[in-house]
Amino acid sequence: MAVVDAQYNFVVVYIGAYGRQSDGNVFANSLFGKKLKNLQLQLPAEEPLTATSEPQLPYVFVGNEAFPLLPNVMRPYLGSHLPYEEKVFNYK
Repeated sequence: MAVVDAQYNFVVVYIGAYGRQSDGNVFANSLFGKKLKNLQLQLPAEEPLTATSEPQLPYVFVGNEAFPLLPNVMRPYLGSHLPYEEKVFNYK
């Protein structure tokens, strides 16, 4: 499991899980996953997307459907018959 920043630099790499473990299980048992779930990572404070926009938005990690929904974890919408907006979100 790895975390990359917006410039595609690896910032966290977790090696050592067995191949049969799911991504969600690896995440839940990693130090990174535990700290993120318990709000113990020192993430930047919420801020607006632009100087004049509202509301304040958190910094988030984007994972696949194996990851849990958490305040700082986003994942794609599930299903194949999605509304246009959800399809665009999943694509981007």
